[in-house]
Amino acid sequence: PDLLVSGLTFPESGRWHEDRLWFSDIDEGRVKAVDLSGHCEVVLEVPGFISGLGWAPDGDLLIVGTTEHKLFRWDGSVLSEFADLSAVQADHLNLTSIFQYMIVNFDYSQFACSD
Repeated sequence: PDLLVSGLTFPESGRWHEDRLWFSDIDEGRVKAVDLSGHCEVVLEVPGFISGLGWAPDGDLLIVGTTEHKLFRWDGSVLSEFADLSAVQADHLNLTSIFQYMIVNFDYSQFACSD
């Protein structure tokens, strides 16, 4: 396999969409996309740490804001709050073809060190 892009901080939640691999660069709070020729661009900056990505049926991008506890919606020009997630811990986003979504939390406490 060929390396498409390097120098990423913490890429996650890769999704293939419109002939590009879209992903969250978590620590930078950026959504990026890379094509098969290796051209990588910052598509969007989102406040705080971000994780899961998905697309609504109308083509809007949905992004889980893990530190903001929000599900953001981006229509290609405006970023807005789509849902308040403050009542749950949200890490990932999975969308079905009928626009049902599942927001998932991975419990990192199992890796905690005890004294």
